[in-house]
Amino acid sequence: MQNFKDNPIFIVDEDKDDLEFIAEAIRESGFQNNIEVFNSGEELLSRLKIPRNRPFIILCELNLQVTDGIEVRKMLAENLPDLLSSIPFVFWSSSASPGQVRQAYKLWSQGVFLKPSSIEKIGEAIQTILKYWTLSGHPA
Repeated sequence: MQNFKDNPIFIVDEDKDDLEFIAEAIRESGFQNNIEVFNSGEELLSRLKIPRNRPFIILCELNLQVTDGIEVRKMLAENLPDLLSSIPFVFWSSSASPGQVRQAYKLWSQGVFLKPSSIEKIGEAIQTILKYWTLSGHPA
């Protein structure tokens, strides 16, 4: 198994408070990975095109205002299919319709998680997601 402690965690979200809660939850869970935040799919795509320290995981808000998470996933799949096949891409959202969940899985995302309402529950959810992907094998 590969050690991913040197790979950053990418978070795509427009909500500053949510970004702070997620970053805090990651730190409190004991993960020391750098955290890179993006406010749009376009920012994420630009960063992923730079061949340095690819992410351990991408957490993406499903309901982004300008380009929603589904469109972000499509954009990445079209532009960086080889890279994206080896990076877990997980949706993290306040709400998700059954249609959005179906579409997310059709696009080969690795999960759709609803953001809990309490900081404590956010920490538990983040820890579960990250621990799972730490233990899982990733293609090189």
